[in-house]
Amino acid sequence: NPVSIAYKQVHEQPQPLNQLVADVPKSFEAIVAKLLAKKPEIRYATAEAVRDDLRRFRNGEPVHALASAMGAALPTTAVARAAAPAATIGMARTTAMPSTAGTAAMQRASQQQGRGNGGMYAVIGFLALIALVVGGIVLFNALSKPKAEQPNEFAMPDVTMALLEDGTKVLTDKGLQMNPPVIDENPAFPEGTITRTEPIAGTPVQRDQLVTVFYNPVRTSFPLEEMVGKTQQEATDLLAGLGLVPDVITEENLGVEAGRVIRTDPIAGTQVRQGDTITVVVSAGANQVAVPPVAGLSEADAQATLTGGEYQFAVTVQQEASPTVPAGTVIRTDPATGALVAKGSPLTLFVSSGPAPVKVPPLENLTEAQARASLSNRGLAVEVTYQAVPIGDAKDGKVITQSIASGTDVAPGTIVKLKIGKAPPPTTTAPTTVPPTTVPITAAPTTTTPATTTTPATTPATTTTGV
Repeated sequence: NPVSIAYKQVHEQPQPLNQLVADVPKSFEAIVAKLLAKKPEIRYATAEAVRDDLRRFRNGEPVHALASAMGAALPTTAVARAAAPAATIGMARTTAMPSTAGTAAMQRASQQQGRGNGGMYAVIGFLALIALVVGGIVLFNALSKPKAEQPNEFAMPDVTMALLEDGTKVLTDKGLQMNPPVIDENPAFPEGTITRTEPIAGTPVQRDQLVTVFYNPVRTSFPLEEMVGKTQQEATDLLAGLGLVPDVITEENLGVEAGRVIRTDPIAGTQVRQGDTITVVVSAGANQVAVPPVAGLSEADAQATLTGGEYQFAVTVQQEASPTVPAGTVIRTDPATGALVAKGSPLTLFVSSGPAPVKVPPLENLTEAQARASLSNRGLAVEVTYQAVPIGDAKDGKVITQSIASGTDVAPGTIVKLKIGKAPPPTTTAPTTVPPTTVPITAAPTTTTPATTTTPATTPATTTTGV
């Protein structure tokens, strides 16, 4: 996958070329190795340097890549020569000395062979470079998925206990829009950390949805960073992450690129504290305006703001289900809040239609407990009445009818009325008549018992008389 490929590119050395092509010339191998070196200082400094070395290789001349590689190995070679016996060195010099004519012939043959093979390897090297460039582009595209490919709906991340700057970065990286952070002096949390969020963690949220973080502020002051030249988004994200409240103002400016910060109030370097409001003046360019914040307003109020005054947008309203935003309330705009666009340009206003409808499940023939659980899991309410059925009837304890047919789309919280069969309890007449019959029977033994008991009573009397 792209991540493992990138890891290999950073941490693993490339396989030496002579292991792939046994007879590759050393000069060409040195050029490729220099191109693939991990350290920038080892690689060629410019494209012209690569071209010049390839020309030297093609012409059979020594290449700089091989010379620098051999230069790195010179200390080892020098030590080896110093350790060798003097006689051996002398013998090498006398035996290795060819004739002048032979030397010239060998050089011409070597140059011709180098030119023949060099041309082929130069082409291979050029193609290899192209392949590397193409592979880099593909890898870059794979690793940098555009924001549009992220899921539109996901669970709100849990950033409580995170530093304000780190937590807001997590939320903005997920594609959420940030309201100004709100101070929540809570001693149970360390200074500078997020205490809670709205919506709370785990709640379904949508990309570009506005969220709010509450944080326990840091009490010490710090110097305001320089914002001039940053984009509006960069400046507002940075200020929010520092616990400051950005108040963006746009003004027409022909000398500064649209969307760039012109100045701040207070200026950079001023001592500020978390919770302070920082006015950020952004260049609107020529005939440009920033989309105002209208999330949370009613549809009518948002329309009035966007179509009038300095904006004059051509607004299109689109309904969108939301489990958290009340029906009729604005969720977001496209372009998003703060985006610089031409005055009077088209704009889409997303208005909440309330929670998405849910389908009523089939409930007939389920037990009462099963039916209640099924409705509760879908956010629906239940109202139960009972209908008498004979003892042993298959409908006893089960749903006979439901007021809303299964498969019907309804709003969450809708009451579904159920009619459940209920048989009368079993009769207990037979067991009730048995005890009266049994009483006389058990009375006789009870009478006999005292008679038997009398006999022992007589015995002590007799004994007493004898005494």
